[in-house]
This record gives sequence, structure tokens and C-alpha cells, in this order.
Amino acid sequence: MLLESNVSYEVPAQPFSALYIPLSDELLFTVGEEKVAATVDDIMAIPRGTAHSLRLPGARPTRRGRLEPPFETTPQKSGTLSRLFCCRVPTTANPLPDIVPDIIHYKPERQRECGRLDLLLSLIRHHALNASTNRQAKLRRLAEVAAGIFLEGVISDYESAGLSMANAASDPQIRRAINKIHENPEALLSLQDLATTAGLSRSSFSERFRTATGKSPMAYVSDHRLGLAARLLSKDQITVSQAAVAVGYETDSAFAKAFRKRYGVSPAVYRRRAEP
Repeated sequence: MLLESNVSYEVPAQPFSALYIPLSDELLFTVGEEKVAATVDDIMAIPRGTAHSLRLPGARPTRRGRLEPPFETTPQKSGTLSRLFCCRVPTTANPLPDIVPDIIHYKPERQRECGRLDLLLSLIRHHALNASTNRQAKLRRLAEVAAGIFLEGVISDYESAGLSMANAASDPQIRRAINKIHENPEALLSLQDLATTAGLSRSSFSERFRTATGKSPMAYVSDHRLGLAARLLSKDQITVSQAAVAVGYETDSAFAKAFRKRYGVSPAVYRRRAEP
């Protein structure tokens, strides 16, 4: 893909993970309030399909462009162009969406350390740019392997920061509360409900839950419910109202407000973008 130097490209929220590799210039990626600059051959991943933007950092954008899968664009003007490799993989390939950050940045040395992502991405680029038998199937499988390696890296980073998800698995009381959250996404769970399930006081439960997961109990509940709603909207033939009920929202408006805050678009728009 070729990018113009004076354009800020907007990528809407989508039920796909996006992966980028700058091939000729540094690029600036923005997800929410977070800005990350990637140099040539860095890997930038947006694993949860969050809305984001990208542009060349050295130029002042004079207009906005819009990129949507399969991320093809034809420059409208001549001049400085930047080459960028892009691919995508369904977010369903990510088995732990609630703990994955909105943006992942791997420089070449980190790629080599993590399952030789540099070689894996070379294979993806080769099959994407050259016609071959069963190319789409090969690309899908390679992208899924890459997603798994990224997930391992994320978990490793959490462990390095003392926020290992293994803590939750090894703490039976916290695990009971997490199981209740996952088994009853439609339930209106309170902090007291979860603390009672865990057999702990509210203060002790909140402290141990944050230590185990890196999130407060109610933030985890909200993130899990909205993540489940996004997956339902992307792969099931259900209405927005049905998705809201399935994850415990009493009104469509409350669901839409929370969903837009998390994903940057309304549930209806997200659902339309997921349609084949």
C-alpha cells in the first residue's frame, strides 16, 4: 500500500486485528490517546480491531483519508509516497481479548526473540504479494500463528510487570469470581456479589483481583461484556438489542454508549462492518 505524506489515514473499528509493517518511512500510529512511532521493518499490531489512525510524522496533514479492509488505497496526488505492508486476521483468533492491549509495537530485535516473528512475517509478505496455490488459506494460517506468538509476548510482558494472568488461575477464590463473570455475562453483578462468590471481603477481594488481573473487578466485568458483545455482533446474526440483552445491558442506549466508548463506533456500525 502507498500512503501520501500529507494525509492522515483513519481506520475505523472492525472485527479484525490489523498488522502493519512500514517499508520505507517512519509512521506515527494513534489509538485513542496513545501515539506510537514505528520505523522501517517494525511491526505494529492493533489486536482488538480498535479504531486508529496513521500518518507520516514529518509532514503536516492537509486532509484526511479513510482506510478499510483490505486496506487498499490509490494515491490521488504525486509526490512523496510511503510504502506500507498491511494484513489482517479475525479477532476470534485472539483467545484472551480482555487482556490484550490496544496496540503492540515490536521492533526487529523483539521479533527475532519472539518465535522468529521476522521470518513468519516474511512468509506472510511473500504469499500476500505473490499468487500461489491456496494462498488465502496459507495466509490465514500464518496470521493465526502470528496472533498466537503476539499473545505469548503480551502474557510475557504482563509477567515481567508482575501482572501475570497465571495469578488468577492459581488463586481459587479469584478464579471463582472470574468464572462467575464469564459464565453469567447477562447478570448484573456487583462488587459485593463477586466478593461473596470469592468468599472475601470487598476490600480484600478488590486488592487481590487487581493483583491477579491488572484490572479492578468492575472494569474487568465491563471489558468482558463489551468484548463478548463485539464478538457476537461480528459473527452471529443477531440484532443490537439482542446483543445488549445477552451481555446484561437493560437498555439499548446504555449499551450503545458503553460500546462506543470502548470501540469508537456504535454497535450498529460495528455490526455492518463485520458483514461479509
